[in-house]
Amino acid sequence: MSEWYLDSWMKIGLLAVLSSVFLSKVALTFRKALSSELRQIPGPWYAMWTSLWLKLQVLQGRRVHYIHALHQSYGMQAPFHKFHHAWAHADTIAPDAGRFVRISPTEVSISDLDSFKTIHRVGSGFHKSEWYLRFNESAHPGIFAMTDPKQHAARRRLFAQPFSNSYIQTFEPAVRQKVDLAVAKIKRDAASGSADILKWFTFMATDVSGELSFGRSFDMLQREEKNPYIRDLETALMIAGMRSELRPLFTIASYIPWGTLQHTLAIDKRLSSYGEKAVQNHKAHVATEKGPDATSLFSKFLDPTKNQELSDADIAQEASNLIVAGSDTTAVSLTYLVWAVLHPANSHVRNTLESEINQLPPDARASDLTALPYLKAVVDETLRLYGAAPGSLPRVVPAAGTTLGPYHIPSGVTVSTQAFTMHRDPSIFADPERFDPSRWKRPTQAMKDAYSPFGAGSRTCIGMHLAMLELLLGAFIFFKQCPEAVLAPATTDESMDFVNYFLIAPKSHRCLIRSR
Repeated sequence: MSEWYLDSWMKIGLLAVLSSVFLSKVALTFRKALSSELRQIPGPWYAMWTSLWLKLQVLQGRRVHYIHALHQSYGMQAPFHKFHHAWAHADTIAPDAGRFVRISPTEVSISDLDSFKTIHRVGSGFHKSEWYLRFNESAHPGIFAMTDPKQHAARRRLFAQPFSNSYIQTFEPAVRQKVDLAVAKIKRDAASGSADILKWFTFMATDVSGELSFGRSFDMLQREEKNPYIRDLETALMIAGMRSELRPLFTIASYIPWGTLQHTLAIDKRLSSYGEKAVQNHKAHVATEKGPDATSLFSKFLDPTKNQELSDADIAQEASNLIVAGSDTTAVSLTYLVWAVLHPANSHVRNTLESEINQLPPDARASDLTALPYLKAVVDETLRLYGAAPGSLPRVVPAAGTTLGPYHIPSGVTVSTQAFTMHRDPSIFADPERFDPSRWKRPTQAMKDAYSPFGAGSRTCIGMHLAMLELLLGAFIFFKQCPEAVLAPATTDESMDFVNYFLIAPKSHRCLIRSR
């Protein structure tokens, strides 16, 4: 009887302790929510309590759309906000409220141009958040994921010369050969039925990135299929975007004894081994190479007599990052460029572009394309509306806190900006949803400041010169060689609506064209 009595009291005591802990956490959550300076920033009522709704949008590939919709809705002066904003003090919200939206208990999304410039100004003190380290879980995070500004600056200085525009131009023959082959395959398929330009541009961009990274192409254009390394890269990129937002879910998944799941989660290890093997092969090639140094973008780092800064693991990580950043990104943007120009609503754009490119011969060099301002404008407008990475750029507020717009934001809070919304600001880009390359004929200073398809400040993408080379050559050669191209009936506005798992991609994962 006494044992039963003691056991009962132990259970009651344990329940009391657990209840106390739970209630303490609830009370702490309430106190943080009610006392936070962020409570003055508009946002859905649940954003002050949880980020679960935001995570759900990540799983659905709708994060950029969700955040953009919040900016739009809170920019409207309507009683609607009294439901969404728990502490709305009036029937209307300040005119600039839509530029600052709370999207989670610790994150604010900002679409205000002055604040955008403040956050991304060189030396601003707004450092990359830990989101980037979760995105790339590696002992050698690489230049993209580095959060320490000094470490990043040192690495960027190492890459300044090989990634400069003048050095990238030395690889034009290799890039041109891949573009020519991709367009030839597209033309062949379109003549016999339909061609998936997303597939061929992905093969093209990945072959270019492989050759410029590891000194050897993946030969996907010749083989007309993806190899295991590229399949893993694509899956890893999607997983990385979700892992950054849903870390607990991936921790739980790591304990589930399901072979297929564990094989998927082991992608990072496989990619690391692929990269290390490729570096060793390339080192052997560099050691015996008698020609010029420019065999790849990483050649100088593979020569032990010249490289004292990077380990083989560092090089493998950076090269793999370049392949990821230089394949799907370029392929997606080039696909949307062709789709937008071929769209029946943009026939005037196509006529103007084709009239301009016909001024040059088919074998015109990339340097000659600088004489084609409308071609450059088409590329810029594509990157404005369909840049491959238009999502949030999360930064952490410095220790002293900051004031952005009308709000004081405390230290440690994440402030993020997304190009998707900045590029659709009607006060900066007139009729922002319209594909209008002519807007770049005389861009305003605000347009230049807001335009950020490759990131902003000191963290702009180091591969942007290579991307621009591929986009300009790709667009020029496609419209030069495929004057009969039209969109296939299966390619609709709905099929080209995109999902967003860090990078964007058409919902249908294809873009079909045919010959007229």
